[in-house]
Amino acid sequence: MKDDLHNKDNLAMMAMLKDHDYDSFMRVLYKSIESFPERIKTDPFPLEHRILALKKVLDYFEDEDRQEFEKCALLKEIIDELKENNIPSTGK
Repeated sequence: MKDDLHNKDNLAMMAMLKDHDYDSFMRVLYKSIESFPERIKTDPFPLEHRILALKKVLDYFEDEDRQEFEKCALLKEIIDELKENNIPSTGK
């Protein structure tokens, strides 16, 4: 797998997972967030979009059927840091 998380193959795989195996989609997404938290800070999407996306992942792992609180803690930490530092996108 290339280091570029936004490459065509990675995006196609994520789209397939999102449509056919949502749990795996969320777990791969979380693993990417956990492995590369700095990329969220430099992502080209507006701050509000990044925070909303992180909140969707957070909601997924907070769900009473999962309650994976260690994942939730990391996601909340990243969301809080983005809000506190008002980290803008890198353009586009």
